Amino acid sequence: MKKKKPKILLLIDKPDWAFDICASEYIKYLSNDFIFIKKFLVRPRPLLLSPQYDLIHVFWWGETYYKRFHWPKSKILKEVSSHRWEDDPRYGPCTPEEFAKKYLADAGTIVCTSIKLFSKIEPFIPRICLANNGYSPQVFFLEQRKNPGTLSLCWVGNSNDTVKGIHDILVPAATELKLTIDIATNLPHEELREFYNVHDVILVGSIHEASPLTLIEAMACGCFPVCTDVGIVSELVNHKQNGYIVEERSVEAFIKAFVWCSDNIDFVRKQGIQNASLVYEKRRWEVCAESFRQMYKEALLP
Repeated sequence: MKKKKPKILLLIDKPDWAFDICASEYIKYLSNDFIFIKKFLVRPRPLLLSPQYDLIHVFWWGETYYKRFHWPKSKILKEVSSHRWEDDPRYGPCTPEEFAKKYLADAGTIVCTSIKLFSKIEPFIPRICLANNGYSPQVFFLEQRKNPGTLSLCWVGNSNDTVKGIHDILVPAATELKLTIDIATNLPHEELREFYNVHDVILVGSIHEASPLTLIEAMACGCFPVCTDVGIVSELVNHKQNGYIVEERSVEAFIKAFVWCSDNIDFVRKQGIQNASLVYEKRRWEVCAESFRQMYKEALLP
């Protein structure tokens, strides 16, 4: 008799946002082993009936809506893909131990999307997995590059999020050197690919991140990252080899980084192009989905 596939409910905030993009990739590569059902936390709120599923994957660790349906702990998998609990007054600040007790205690399995996050909370979680987010090479890829003479900087994200550092760190550093940062928000993927492809450097100036998709996408399009040492940065970037990790999160440190990049602009452009091959090897969804396959199998164990 053919073995029945486990049925997994993917509880996602909104359609077409980051969690939904990732979930679509799990479905593409893992549907031979699992049946996936997506439900979104939009009006009208969905029914989340535990007996219908073998597992619920709660993408946002701060979500509480699912609790009204009384899921057994063994069926709950929670994803930790942000550090908001460390300093956001809506959720903390918490120590890793306090965070685990307050937000994760009802889940049988926890998954983290960066080694940094995993290392912080692993001592306080009985069952925890590490899984890598990725990108689609059919969407983000290196095109014919036509770089201008001067260093070209770009940044992608929510510019109103104070965690990101665009207004207080990155723009002042660029302005000091008479450089301009091109900022993209809410671009469709095709336009975003084109945006990455006409810039030399992708910037990350955040206080903290987990696995920023924009970093992976930009590197896939040939950008050289200049970043604070957050999330997966040190997993993908070797300082002054295929990127630049600033020594501290300050205007002065980013000025120093921009000067170095300007002085080594041919190297920056050459290594940026090499980044497209690096992330294709390590971070395309075809590869990364395997870590989620193992995560789901682990979570489904008794």
